[in-house]
Amino acid sequence: MHDKYVFTLFAVVWLSLVQSSYAEPLKSSAYGTTCTGLANYTKPTDCHSGIYYSCKNGQEYQHVCRVEGSLYDVKNQKCAWACQIDDCTLNATPEPPITRSETYVGFVLDSSGANYEELPGFQNWITGCLDGNEEHCGERPTGGWITTYFREDVGPPVVGPTLDTSAIKQAVNSYIAWSGGDCRDLAFTSLKAVIDKIPDTNTGCKIYFFSEGGPKDEIYFDSVTAAFKSKRCAFIPILTGCCYTCPPVEYTVSDEFDRYHTYYDPTYYVYAPSDEDRQVQTLFYELAEQSEGNIFVTEKEYDRDIRTNFLKEKLLMGFCPTTKLVDSAIREPESCGECWDRSVSQCYKLY
Repeated sequence: MHDKYVFTLFAVVWLSLVQSSYAEPLKSSAYGTTCTGLANYTKPTDCHSGIYYSCKNGQEYQHVCRVEGSLYDVKNQKCAWACQIDDCTLNATPEPPITRSETYVGFVLDSSGANYEELPGFQNWITGCLDGNEEHCGERPTGGWITTYFREDVGPPVVGPTLDTSAIKQAVNSYIAWSGGDCRDLAFTSLKAVIDKIPDTNTGCKIYFFSEGGPKDEIYFDSVTAAFKSKRCAFIPILTGCCYTCPPVEYTVSDEFDRYHTYYDPTYYVYAPSDEDRQVQTLFYELAEQSEGNIFVTEKEYDRDIRTNFLKEKLLMGFCPTTKLVDSAIREPESCGECWDRSVSQCYKLY
């Protein structure tokens, strides 16, 4: 009789312990702490007391395992006897992924006469995301948008950073392609003016660069590159011919970068660039690799709709929700399973 009683009591206690993993949570107290993620988690300072936490609508809540002596098993997401789980300080959930709190997106456009047919396609892609009418755009920047243009004899003014999309849209649509005769423009002058306005505190930054020529102000290359790297800002060039045929990317960047971060489909031109022109054109490749932005070298496209659709397919203008990589070894969108950023070929966690 005594053994039967002990067994029955043990069964009741064990059943209540198991049920505590699936029952409605106890009344929780919100600490005002923000959080992300769906799984329950523990903290090293609390886990030996059976305390665990959940996250709902960005708010952290505290819970306690119901049965005295039980702890929370993060791996199996339930309360269990202490002897059945690893030391809870080792079993604690890692810090939640970092959310993006201050992000920026910029556009630097070539408005020289040779870009006359291409410019409207770029403008359509940009304004479509500014209007919020497209599904391919990603998370909008929280710090602001910024834009400027350049030609062979004109650099800034710069508009932004600003969250006023109407101001950016008005500026982008005001760019008119005219003049020409010189394949080399003030590209780095405009890039410098834009990157100088991006705060060091940003948690995400992309600058999209549209051009069909090369730079004539390469003297600024080193300082611009240093600024992009220090501010963790990705330079993403979309090059349409480089006035002549763009130099092959593979001879400028590393093999790995060329394999996973470049799109090269240039137009063939009869006129070959000079050695000097070819050398400065590769500076765009070097800046992209050092700032971890993808390179797109495409044939010239005179149909604005085709150009706009190409950009929609190949680029993610905004951001993924977090800065936490799923796995830095993931290089293909098919292997991602969460948020694939097409502009930098990286897989980020959604939560």
